[in-house]
Amino acid sequence: MLNFIFIKSTNFGDAINQTFWEKIININIEECNRNKIHFITTGSIMSLINKNSIVLGTGFISENNDIGGDNMFSNTNQLINKPYSILAVRGPLSRQKFIDNNIYCPEIYGDPLILFSCIYNKFTNIEDNIVGIIPHYIDIDSDKVQLLKKNLENNNYKVNIINIDTGNEYENFINQINQCKYIISSSLHGIIMGLIYKKQTIYLEFSKKVIGDKFKFNDFFGSLNIDYNYNIDYSINILNNVINIDYSRLNKLGKNTDYLGQQINFQQKRTYKSTYHFGKCPKTSFWYQREYNGYATHWCDGGCGYILSKRAMDIIRNRIHIDTIHKTHIFEDLMVALLLRKERIVPTKIPYIVKTHVQSNYTSFI
Repeated sequence: MLNFIFIKSTNFGDAINQTFWEKIININIEECNRNKIHFITTGSIMSLINKNSIVLGTGFISENNDIGGDNMFSNTNQLINKPYSILAVRGPLSRQKFIDNNIYCPEIYGDPLILFSCIYNKFTNIEDNIVGIIPHYIDIDSDKVQLLKKNLENNNYKVNIINIDTGNEYENFINQINQCKYIISSSLHGIIMGLIYKKQTIYLEFSKKVIGDKFKFNDFFGSLNIDYNYNIDYSINILNNVINIDYSRLNKLGKNTDYLGQQINFQQKRTYKSTYHFGKCPKTSFWYQREYNGYATHWCDGGCGYILSKRAMDIIRNRIHIDTIHKTHIFEDLMVALLLRKERIVPTKIPYIVKTHVQSNYTSFI
């Protein structure tokens, strides 16, 4: 049974976690005691991590959000708890906070809900001038929402206000998005849903009440190299401020799990000397009593096990020179890392409880 930490909420981005993961990996999951190893994923809930947390796509809610400490909204910029492992974070700003606190974090980005169309694969192409406004739940009664709606309607646009407080009843929520040509939102997951269902999506601030200002938006945009010009305008002109997204980058997010290991050996220097193999090689070996003195990089320890994707295996097979490899490499695990590094593939740590199996079209962690 997989263990997850969930936020009790009717807000879509929090409430949908259990349903989303159960459908993605086709395994029942449960909210667990935080004293057990657990996954912490969708939402801006990084401050809830503890020593048992496996980070899988979550992010910080603000620049000064604490790392751990149980208070989701604590903004004292302290390191309170280190996670057990980090598989991926929402974006580069969240990663930088870990790096600034000397915590290893792979350069693997993506809010898990970018995969939402995998569980609800319904797209529409709306040509009519229909605008969906998705306020952050804290903005639902904002006068600015009504002002925008009025100004758009006065210019012959049909406007639907879409409530993001859906709980886990996602179909009606996505159906309403699909009935629109434009999506305007002050909610991060309103923005994400607009983008993945390929609507002309616009961020617009309706109040100063959303915690963290634009940190989580910049974090997510950074994962896709989106340079967005924030504009506060409640007139029809806001429809010109559409987020420009390269969907080829979106399709690549979360696909950097080519090289996973249960222990990563960190090597800061480019060269590495070792006599670890002394006493283990026969006298006929090229490496008998010969010190290894060659290139190095971060590598997954072979003694603890590692997992390679088919892509990684193909890269290794194509780069190995059979006639000379026995003279250039003595350590198979370091050799793998060096070959993959040439394709900018770096190791990602997974916890000792993890094993993998292929189910449907997804690799699930159990």
